[in-house]
Amino acid sequence: MTEILLDGCRTRPLLSYLKAFGVLAAVAEQLDAGATGSWRSGRFVLTLGAGSLEELVDFFVDKYSPPPILSPWNSRGGFRTDRGQSSEERLAALEASTDSRLAAYRKAIEVGRYVWAKAQGAGLVVDGDKGQRVDEKRKAEFVRLCRSLLPDDALGWLDAAVVLVEEEAVYPALLGGTGGNLGSGDLSSNAHEAVLWMVKTDRDCRQRYVVEALTGAREGVPLFELLPGQFDPAGTGGVNMGPGEKLVNPIDFLLGLHGASLFASGVARRLAGRSRASVPFEVNVSPGVVRTMADGEKVRAELWLPEWRRPMTLSELRQLLAEGRAQWSGKQSTSSLDFARAAASLGVDRDIAAFDRYLIVERHGQANLAVPVGRFEVRRRRGVELTSAIDPFLERVGRISNPTQAVRGAASGLCRSIFDLANRDTARNARAVLVSLHRLERAVGRSSAARDKVRQPFSGLRALNWFGFFANETSPEFRVAAAIASQRDAQWRPERGSQATEVSAVPLWCRPVHRVGVRRQDGHQMMRLEWSEAEPVVDLLGPDPRSALREGWRVRALRCAQNPPRSGQNGNGDEPATAGRNAELVHDTPGIQVAFDTASPCPLEDIVAYGLGSFDDEEFAAWLEALVMLDWTGFRFDDLPWKELGEQPTPSASLGPVFATNAPFFKRWALRAGGESGIQVRFHPISEHVTAVARGDGATALRLAAGRLRQYGIDVPLRLHPRAELARARVLDAALVPMFPAELSRVIRTANPSLPDMTSTPEEEIA
Repeated sequence: MTEILLDGCRTRPLLSYLKAFGVLAAVAEQLDAGATGSWRSGRFVLTLGAGSLEELVDFFVDKYSPPPILSPWNSRGGFRTDRGQSSEERLAALEASTDSRLAAYRKAIEVGRYVWAKAQGAGLVVDGDKGQRVDEKRKAEFVRLCRSLLPDDALGWLDAAVVLVEEEAVYPALLGGTGGNLGSGDLSSNAHEAVLWMVKTDRDCRQRYVVEALTGAREGVPLFELLPGQFDPAGTGGVNMGPGEKLVNPIDFLLGLHGASLFASGVARRLAGRSRASVPFEVNVSPGVVRTMADGEKVRAELWLPEWRRPMTLSELRQLLAEGRAQWSGKQSTSSLDFARAAASLGVDRDIAAFDRYLIVERHGQANLAVPVGRFEVRRRRGVELTSAIDPFLERVGRISNPTQAVRGAASGLCRSIFDLANRDTARNARAVLVSLHRLERAVGRSSAARDKVRQPFSGLRALNWFGFFANETSPEFRVAAAIASQRDAQWRPERGSQATEVSAVPLWCRPVHRVGVRRQDGHQMMRLEWSEAEPVVDLLGPDPRSALREGWRVRALRCAQNPPRSGQNGNGDEPATAGRNAELVHDTPGIQVAFDTASPCPLEDIVAYGLGSFDDEEFAAWLEALVMLDWTGFRFDDLPWKELGEQPTPSASLGPVFATNAPFFKRWALRAGGESGIQVRFHPISEHVTAVARGDGATALRLAAGRLRQYGIDVPLRLHPRAELARARVLDAALVPMFPAELSRVIRTANPSLPDMTSTPEEEIA
């Protein structure tokens, strides 16, 4: 076995990539049937049973027989009988040639002329102002006639250039135009010119071109005035350059078109009965995933062209291209976003190692160019399947007929974030998906027309599932945001005819939604949401999320005061968590029961950092914006990656009495007042207290909280922290963050170390 590394066959530009396919096809069909090809570091490796690079060069110089590339359906294809211009002259020259390498060409041209004559007799060819042409309304019939009569070795080009979908001719983006023509130029006619050069030029000259094409070595040969078109944007010249300045190596050109012929397209049938073109590895461009695209740019398609490491024979490569498999969420991918997720979830052929992405876009006037836009490695990215739950919402947004600029931009941002996550499954990329989802929901929520079209707000992402992305995230900003976002009331199923009190959660403060019930998804309970006409209580997109969160507590206190608990229930309609043998020991103070039933607590060290200001507020806001999009129903204390941090020693830094006195009033935990034999007390704030906290008035909040604590023998000094700023809102923000049960007692004793341990027993705490 001989491996030949072809430096002239690389993944970029597109012509070079297709040339590698052409080399393998030519060698396997005409030299070594067992030849294989693979990719290594962006270069093509040809493996032969025997031989060398020199022998390979000799084959292409002396024996290579290019396949017939004919486009009778194009007016510049050379088959017209009413004129004798360059395209007709080239076809006639090929027909008259006696070179043995052109035997297949001569046979195909003979059949092509028969097809043209037969089509004329059937009325498929009409005479117009510009002479003979195939009737556009009957082009599908003409192509079908070509396909039934042309020899097999000419069908590869036809199937790659034109796909018949019912009674319509569809043109894959790989070969551009309307079936192998780029603008006013015809690829097949340019191929004829290159073939004529190949058989007419002397051997030494031809060899230099072949060596340059295969090895990439600069042989100093002049390039030809052919039509590289979208295959080699560098060879098309600029906007003001004429046809004579479109230059390419003719061997590159012939082998590139030979390789393109392997991309034969087919027809796939939808379940509804309608058919569509099924083009190997060609998809629609998802909004936002191509960062180099300009707004309003005309894009035909995006190509995902495979690289593979295992050597493949030509028949295996044909099978790979015929299937073009990219399965996402149980169906063939039709967009670049779905294709990326298919590659990230191993929904593509297992032999593919990576994809080279090309955008077929109109640039340089009206010329289509194949612009490389990245390389995507195929490997499983953890959790990318979770993003499938976002698809129904994104699809409903996509059906908005005239979306606002905010909705359009947010939808593009979400697509781009999901694409980035499929490419690199980092915690930051996962966060970006959730942030983008939050902003799209907000944009839709602000438009009544958009809300009506989308019908329902987003729901369906379980927090526990997404924590797999965040398992290694150790920042205090993340943990504080998770503790705040996870606060929620327990579900309550009222008896028939009963009026339920408000069942809330912090995420509902931050989104334009309200909860109307629960539903089951994949065996788990999830919130059922509807759009709210009102703006979110907590605006995380505003300038100060901290003050917005404090305002959320004020609004919650107002609603809880309007819906007091019934006798024997807590503030949310649930049976008291202290029911049982310790129920008689728990005393609820007068006030508004504002604390949430449950939350995922945060280590005290992080809470202190949040209150001291040694904290990245922008990072915290981004995490909070992301985590409110998760459904925390069913999330348990045991699911926390940092649960062992709840047993850490008390932090060396202290937030002072303002923090210590206010923390118990916004937690569901009870404190043991009066030593070991004392009762368990659960503290609730009065309206004035919540209002002071909401406006960041630390002095008033301290006075009110300390007075209530003293009534139960918990003496905390009425002094502000030596650092005056800590008496302000930042310390109160920390008091609102859920913490571990045992740490609440430690917090009180930081303000007065002489106080006894007030930690409740597990049976006396809210689970």
